[in-house]
Parts: sequence; C-alpha cells; structure tokens
Amino acid sequence: MSDGLGATPAFCAAVTRCDDAAAVLEFHAVEFLVFSQHAADGVPLIELGRHATRFFDATVEPFADAATSFADASFGVPGRRLAAGANAGALNEIRLVLSSNGERAVFAITKRAATAEDVTLARDAEVRMHTAGLADLAARCASMFVVVPVAPVIEWMTWECCALVASVSLGPVLSSDGATLVGVKSARARAEALRLAATR
Repeated sequence: MSDGLGATPAFCAAVTRCDDAAAVLEFHAVEFLVFSQHAADGVPLIELGRHATRFFDATVEPFADAATSFADASFGVPGRRLAAGANAGALNEIRLVLSSNGERAVFAITKRAATAEDVTLARDAEVRMHTAGLADLAARCASMFVVVPVAPVIEWMTWECCALVASVSLGPVLSSDGATLVGVKSARARAEALRLAATR
C-alpha cells in the first residue's frame, strides 16, 4: 500500500488493461466510494457532463454497450434503470467514457444507499490519516456512488473521475483500499500529481 505518486501494487493487481470491447463489460475488484449528500435515486448524468466541461476541462460521453437496449433520452448513456420507487426509470448504473488530458477511460458508476459499514470504513481511514471532519460529512450522506474503472485502467484518471463525481455529490472519496479519505479538491490534486508523475 502506497501513498506515493506511482500506481499502488494493489491497484495494479486488481485491474487489467483491456482494449477488447467485450471484456470492457467485465467488472473488476477496484471500487472507489464517493459519498453523496443527495438522496435521490439515479446517477446525475447531466450534472456530471456539465461539471466535466466547466471545472475539469474534460468531457463525459456514452460508452456504447451493444448489450444494452435502452439509453437515457437526454444524455444518451446506456445503463440500468430502476424498476420501482419514486424515481422509477432513472439510470441507477451507467458506463461512461471520461476524456481528460489526451487520455480516455471507461468507468462504471452505480448509485446505492450508504450503509453503516461505509461510514465505519470512512472513520477508519480518517483515523489512519490523522485528519478530522470528512468522516462526519460521510456520516451525513444518505447515498453512495461506487466508481469502478473498467478499461483502460489509468490510476490518475480514476481519481479524476472520483473528483468529478464528488464535485456533484458533495461528499468525500474513499479509496479502493480503504486507506484514503479525501474531499474533491484533494482527490483532484492526487489525480494531477499521479498524471504528472506518469509523464516523467
């Protein structure tokens, strides 16, 4: 487990670079958690696209999943719709392509309710980091985005995607190894540091 600028061994071992569109549909072990203050069901597609362009100098576009027969009418992103509830028909799981600084990567993003276990993980990470405040914010979040890098897997882009999601959700980001709990600014700074390190 590393807090340096390079890709951590755990991150590299858990995912595989993949250019085959069929294999892109496969989920991997790396799951970043982004807490959300918004209780509404569904992934906020429009906001993600707007924030990507306005704040990240990046773009978000649909990942064309041939196995999916439907798409959101306003954004065109394939995903899994909720079957019941007040927001039935909302996209609760999407696959999107994030383009930033000349790189492109596919991410699966799922919305679910936050649990007591999630908050415990956030508090444990905060203790390890000797920081305070973000775990309390996590405890106030009613829901959660699970961000999974699919292919190609680029660690700095995973942090960039998490920062983008956090800019919309207004909650902290918990790394896949449970060791790091950061806000949107720190997540973005980590992404930038990893990106610069990768170019050296």
